[in-house]
Amino acid sequence: MLKLHSTTGQHQKVPIEGVSLLSILHMVMPWLLIVRTERVSEPDILKLKGFLSEVEIAKSERFHYQKDRQSYIIVHGLIRWISGNLLGMEPKAIRIDYNAYGKPFIPNNTGNIFFNVSHSSGASVLAFDQGHEIGADIEKIDPDFDFQPIIQRFFTEKENRFINEPGKQSSHRFYKLWTRKEAFLKALAIGITENLDVEVFRRRNYLDLKDKRNDGIRSNDFLLKTMSFRNEYILSIASKSVPGKINAYLLEEGFPTDPEPDKVEYD
Repeated sequence: MLKLHSTTGQHQKVPIEGVSLLSILHMVMPWLLIVRTERVSEPDILKLKGFLSEVEIAKSERFHYQKDRQSYIIVHGLIRWISGNLLGMEPKAIRIDYNAYGKPFIPNNTGNIFFNVSHSSGASVLAFDQGHEIGADIEKIDPDFDFQPIIQRFFTEKENRFINEPGKQSSHRFYKLWTRKEAFLKALAIGITENLDVEVFRRRNYLDLKDKRNDGIRSNDFLLKTMSFRNEYILSIASKSVPGKINAYLLEEGFPTDPEPDKVEYD
Protein backbone atom coordinates (compact mmCIF):
# COMPACT_ATOMS: atom_id res chain seq x y z
CA MET A 1 0.00 0.00 0.00
CA LEU A 2 1.31 3.44 -0.85
CA LYS A 3 2.23 5.53 2.15
CA LEU A 4 2.69 9.26 2.44
CA HIS A 5 5.58 10.46 4.56
CA SER A 6 6.03 14.04 5.66
CA THR A 7 9.50 15.37 4.89
CA THR A 8 9.17 17.91 7.67
CA GLY A 9 10.52 15.41 10.17
CA GLN A 10 7.58 13.25 11.22
CA HIS A 11 6.23 10.30 9.24
CA GLN A 12 2.51 10.15 8.62
CA LYS A 13 1.01 6.73 7.85
CA VAL A 14 -1.55 7.61 5.21
CA PRO A 15 -2.94 5.09 2.69
CA ILE A 16 -3.56 6.23 -0.85
CA GLU A 17 -7.27 5.74 -0.17
CA GLY A 18 -8.92 7.42 2.78
CA VAL A 19 -9.92 10.66 4.43
CA SER A 20 -6.50 11.21 6.04
CA LEU A 21 -4.83 11.59 2.67
CA LEU A 22 -7.62 13.89 1.53
CA SER A 23 -6.93 16.18 4.48
CA ILE A 24 -3.28 16.40 3.43
CA LEU A 25 -4.24 17.09 -0.16
CA HIS A 26 -6.20 20.11 1.01
CA MET A 27 -3.30 21.71 2.83
CA VAL A 28 -2.26 25.18 1.78
CA MET A 29 -0.67 25.12 -1.65
CA PRO A 30 1.79 24.95 -3.22
CA TRP A 31 3.00 21.53 -2.17
CA LEU A 32 4.89 18.74 -3.86
CA LEU A 33 5.25 14.97 -3.77
CA ILE A 34 8.57 13.23 -4.25
CA VAL A 35 7.90 9.74 -5.65
CA ARG A 36 10.47 6.93 -5.70
CA THR A 37 8.78 5.10 -8.56
CA GLU A 38 10.94 1.97 -8.35
CA ARG A 39 9.62 1.28 -4.84
CA VAL A 40 5.92 1.27 -5.67
CA SER A 41 4.37 -2.22 -5.49
CA GLU A 42 2.78 -4.06 -8.40
CA PRO A 43 -0.72 -3.98 -6.84
CA ASP A 44 -0.50 -0.20 -6.45
CA ILE A 45 0.75 0.19 -10.02
CA LEU A 46 -2.28 -1.76 -11.25
CA LYS A 47 -4.53 0.43 -9.10
CA LEU A 48 -3.03 3.60 -10.54
CA LYS A 49 -3.21 2.22 -14.07
CA GLY A 50 -6.96 1.97 -13.62
CA PHE A 51 -7.14 5.78 -13.41
CA LEU A 52 -5.48 6.33 -16.81
CA SER A 53 -7.22 7.23 -20.05
CA GLU A 54 -7.06 4.89 -23.03
CA VAL A 55 -4.57 7.23 -24.69
CA GLU A 56 -2.30 7.18 -21.63
CA ILE A 57 -2.48 3.38 -21.37
CA ALA A 58 -1.53 3.08 -25.03
CA LYS A 59 1.38 5.47 -24.51
CA SER A 60 2.62 3.56 -21.46
CA GLU A 61 2.72 0.35 -23.51
CA ARG A 62 5.06 1.96 -26.04
CA PHE A 63 7.89 2.29 -23.51
CA HIS A 64 10.62 -0.25 -24.18
CA TYR A 65 11.78 -0.65 -20.58
CA GLN A 66 9.47 -1.83 -17.83
CA LYS A 67 10.78 0.72 -15.33
CA ASP A 68 9.92 3.57 -17.70
CA ARG A 69 6.49 2.09 -18.36
CA GLN A 70 5.79 1.73 -14.65
CA SER A 71 7.08 5.21 -13.87
CA TYR A 72 4.71 6.70 -16.45
CA ILE A 73 1.75 4.78 -14.98
CA ILE A 74 2.57 5.78 -11.41
CA VAL A 75 3.06 9.47 -12.09
CA HIS A 76 0.09 9.93 -14.41
CA GLY A 77 -2.12 7.80 -12.19
CA LEU A 78 -1.23 9.98 -9.21
CA ILE A 79 -1.86 13.17 -11.20
CA ARG A 80 -5.35 11.93 -11.98
CA TRP A 81 -6.03 10.67 -8.46
CA ILE A 82 -4.86 13.90 -6.83
CA SER A 83 -6.60 16.16 -9.37
CA GLY A 84 -9.81 14.14 -9.06
CA ASN A 85 -9.83 14.55 -5.29
CA LEU A 86 -9.08 18.26 -5.49
CA LEU A 87 -11.80 18.84 -8.10
CA GLY A 88 -14.37 16.37 -6.82
CA MET A 89 -14.22 14.27 -10.00
CA GLU A 90 -13.52 10.68 -10.91
CA PRO A 91 -9.79 10.39 -11.76
CA LYS A 92 -10.50 8.74 -15.10
CA ALA A 93 -12.87 11.58 -16.05
CA ILE A 94 -10.19 14.28 -15.66
CA ARG A 95 -9.32 15.84 -19.02
CA ILE A 96 -5.62 16.61 -19.39
CA ASP A 97 -4.41 18.65 -22.37
CA TYR A 98 -0.93 19.81 -23.40
CA ASN A 99 0.16 23.23 -24.57
CA ALA A 100 2.38 23.87 -27.58
CA TYR A 101 5.51 23.15 -25.50
CA GLY A 102 4.21 19.91 -23.97
CA LYS A 103 3.23 21.22 -20.54
CA PRO A 104 0.16 19.36 -19.21
CA PHE A 105 -2.83 21.24 -17.84
CA ILE A 106 -6.47 20.69 -16.90
CA PRO A 107 -8.64 22.93 -19.11
CA ASN A 108 -11.56 24.85 -17.61
CA ASN A 109 -11.20 23.29 -14.16
CA THR A 110 -13.40 24.97 -11.57
CA GLY A 111 -10.83 24.52 -8.83
CA ASN A 112 -8.22 26.53 -10.74
CA ILE A 113 -5.68 23.77 -10.11
CA PHE A 114 -2.26 23.85 -11.76
CA PHE A 115 0.40 21.15 -11.66
CA ASN A 116 3.76 20.23 -13.07
CA VAL A 117 5.88 17.08 -13.21
CA SER A 118 9.57 16.26 -13.47
CA HIS A 119 11.51 12.97 -13.54
CA SER A 120 15.12 11.95 -12.95
CA SER A 121 16.64 8.49 -12.43
CA GLY A 122 13.99 6.71 -10.39
CA ALA A 123 12.51 9.80 -8.74
CA SER A 124 9.64 12.04 -9.82
CA VAL A 125 8.22 15.28 -8.47
CA LEU A 126 4.56 16.27 -8.71
CA ALA A 127 3.98 19.93 -7.80
CA PHE A 128 0.49 21.39 -7.31
CA ASP A 129 -0.73 24.95 -6.86
CA GLN A 130 -4.07 26.74 -6.90
CA GLY A 131 -4.65 29.89 -8.90
CA HIS A 132 -1.11 30.11 -10.25
CA GLU A 133 1.04 28.39 -12.82
CA ILE A 134 3.75 26.26 -11.26
CA GLY A 135 6.98 24.74 -12.50
CA ALA A 136 9.17 22.01 -11.02
CA ASP A 137 12.39 20.28 -11.94
CA ILE A 138 14.36 17.48 -10.28
CA GLU A 139 17.81 16.24 -11.23
CA LYS A 140 19.89 13.42 -9.80
CA ILE A 141 23.33 14.69 -8.86
CA ASP A 142 26.15 13.15 -10.87
CA PRO A 143 29.45 14.46 -9.45
CA ASP A 144 31.32 13.18 -12.53
CA PHE A 145 29.07 14.89 -15.08
CA ASP A 146 30.95 17.37 -17.29
CA PHE A 147 28.61 20.37 -17.26
CA GLN A 148 31.09 22.90 -18.62
CA PRO A 149 29.94 22.58 -22.28
CA ILE A 150 26.35 23.17 -21.16
CA ILE A 151 27.04 26.28 -19.13
CA GLN A 152 29.25 27.69 -21.88
CA ARG A 153 26.42 27.28 -24.38
CA PHE A 154 23.30 28.07 -22.36
CA PHE A 155 24.39 30.02 -19.28
CA THR A 156 25.34 33.67 -19.06
CA GLU A 157 28.77 34.96 -18.15
CA LYS A 158 27.54 35.90 -14.68
CA GLU A 159 26.14 32.40 -14.15
CA ASN A 160 29.43 30.87 -15.34
CA ARG A 161 31.32 32.88 -12.74
CA PHE A 162 28.84 31.84 -10.05
CA ILE A 163 29.17 28.13 -10.85
CA ASN A 164 32.94 28.11 -11.25
CA GLU A 165 33.79 30.33 -8.29
CA PRO A 166 36.97 28.94 -6.69
CA GLY A 167 36.46 27.06 -3.45
CA LYS A 168 32.74 26.43 -4.05
CA GLN A 169 30.86 23.23 -4.90
CA SER A 170 30.62 23.77 -8.65
CA SER A 171 28.57 20.63 -9.31
CA HIS A 172 25.99 21.55 -6.67
CA ARG A 173 25.78 25.10 -8.00
CA PHE A 174 25.28 23.85 -11.55
CA TYR A 175 22.35 21.58 -10.61
CA LYS A 176 20.92 24.26 -8.37
CA LEU A 177 20.91 26.84 -11.15
CA TRP A 178 19.87 24.38 -13.85
CA THR A 179 16.78 23.21 -11.91
CA ARG A 180 15.83 26.82 -11.19
CA LYS A 181 16.00 27.70 -14.88
CA GLU A 182 13.88 24.73 -15.89
CA ALA A 183 11.34 25.22 -13.08
CA PHE A 184 11.00 28.90 -13.94
CA LEU A 185 10.56 28.34 -17.68
CA LYS A 186 8.08 25.52 -17.02
CA ALA A 187 6.10 27.83 -14.74
CA LEU A 188 5.96 30.30 -17.63
CA ALA A 189 4.70 27.42 -19.80
CA ILE A 190 7.12 28.29 -22.60
CA GLY A 191 9.83 26.39 -24.44
CA ILE A 192 12.87 25.44 -22.37
CA THR A 193 15.73 24.67 -24.75
CA GLU A 194 15.35 27.88 -26.73
CA ASN A 195 15.11 30.06 -23.61
CA LEU A 196 17.82 28.71 -21.31
CA ASP A 197 19.91 31.83 -21.89
CA VAL A 198 17.43 33.84 -19.82
CA GLU A 199 19.41 34.95 -16.79
CA VAL A 200 17.82 34.27 -13.43
CA PHE A 201 19.22 34.85 -9.96
CA ARG A 202 17.48 34.72 -6.62
CA ARG A 203 17.14 37.87 -4.55
CA ARG A 204 15.24 37.77 -1.28
CA ASN A 205 13.65 34.48 -2.39
CA TYR A 206 12.53 36.09 -5.64
CA LEU A 207 13.59 35.39 -9.19
CA ASP A 208 15.09 38.46 -10.80
CA LEU A 209 14.41 38.07 -14.52
CA LYS A 210 16.60 39.94 -16.94
CA ASP A 211 14.54 39.32 -20.04
CA LYS A 212 16.48 39.77 -23.27
CA ARG A 213 13.37 39.35 -25.41
CA ASN A 214 11.39 42.12 -23.68
CA ASP A 215 8.18 40.12 -23.84
CA GLY A 216 6.53 41.68 -20.82
CA ILE A 217 7.69 39.31 -18.09
CA ARG A 218 8.41 41.45 -15.05
CA SER A 219 11.12 41.00 -12.49
CA ASN A 220 9.95 39.42 -9.24
CA ASP A 221 6.83 37.89 -10.78
CA PHE A 222 7.81 34.42 -9.54
CA LEU A 223 9.17 33.05 -6.31
CA LEU A 224 11.46 30.06 -6.22
CA LYS A 225 12.66 27.42 -3.75
CA THR A 226 15.46 24.91 -4.18
CA MET A 227 15.73 21.73 -2.11
CA SER A 228 18.03 18.74 -1.84
CA PHE A 229 16.74 15.25 -1.12
CA ARG A 230 18.90 12.58 0.54
CA ASN A 231 21.97 14.26 -0.98
CA GLU A 232 21.07 12.44 -4.22
CA TYR A 233 18.75 14.91 -5.90
CA ILE A 234 18.28 18.64 -6.28
CA LEU A 235 14.85 20.00 -7.07
CA SER A 236 13.43 23.47 -7.59
CA ILE A 237 9.90 24.82 -7.68
CA ALA A 238 8.77 28.14 -9.18
CA SER A 239 5.40 29.75 -8.46
CA LYS A 240 3.84 33.11 -7.76
CA SER A 241 2.60 31.88 -4.41
CA VAL A 242 5.53 30.02 -2.87
CA PRO A 243 5.48 30.64 0.89
CA GLY A 244 8.47 30.70 3.20
CA LYS A 245 8.46 26.91 3.27
CA ILE A 246 6.90 24.44 0.85
CA ASN A 247 4.93 21.45 2.12
CA ALA A 248 6.96 18.56 0.70
CA TYR A 249 6.17 14.87 1.05
CA LEU A 250 7.81 11.60 0.10
CA LEU A 251 5.49 9.02 -1.41
CA GLU A 252 6.78 5.46 -1.59
CA GLU A 253 5.90 1.92 -0.68
CA GLY A 254 6.19 1.18 3.00
CA PHE A 255 8.59 2.99 5.28
CA PRO A 256 12.32 3.53 4.83
CA THR A 257 14.56 1.34 6.95
CA ASP A 258 16.95 4.07 8.03
CA PRO A 259 16.37 5.30 11.60
CA GLU A 260 16.05 8.97 10.74
CA PRO A 261 12.95 10.42 9.01
CA ASP A 262 13.32 11.40 5.38
CA LYS A 263 14.10 15.08 5.10
CA VAL A 264 14.15 17.72 2.45
CA GLU A 265 16.84 20.31 3.03
CA TYR A 266 16.09 23.83 1.84
CA ASP A 267 18.68 26.09 0.25
